[in-house]
Amino acid sequence: MNPTAYPDQTWSFTSTIRNQSIRMKRLIERNLKFSNRYAVTSISITGINSDWYCCDNCNRQIANKATVRTTTGDQYVIGLDCLKTLAQAGVLDKSNYLQSQDDIANAQLVASLIGFANDGGTVEKDFMYVTVTKGHKTKQCFSHLVSQYAPMFFERITQN
Repeated sequence: MNPTAYPDQTWSFTSTIRNQSIRMKRLIERNLKFSNRYAVTSISITGINSDWYCCDNCNRQIANKATVRTTTGDQYVIGLDCLKTLAQAGVLDKSNYLQSQDDIANAQLVASLIGFANDGGTVEKDFMYVTVTKGHKTKQCFSHLVSQYAPMFFERITQN
């Protein structure tokens, strides 16, 4: 692939472990331009049973969202996949880049826990952890992460 063949797109190098080769992954610039700088202000997991949002970057419906702010103060609500694309393009503010990577990982962990609970798992909550058990399998996450990234789910399990 020739990066100059697509002047409006940014390219990112990724390593494929299976075949020990390096391939280029095309990063597609959509509504949020790669020429701007963005800072992540919040990430939240709303779940499929609550309000859906429209991603300001790709115009798709999203349940898990991140709010980013430009240096000019404009705010956008985008999906986590679009947030990863902005991170790979190198346009996220360096001061909160690592924190946003942790936030994405934590949000995905909470989303996995909620999915496990929605598949018929038994939910138990104590001061430190939220634990979901289904059969012989158990998933566990810190309570404060569930409260931070999925407040509606946390409120629901706290009331029970």
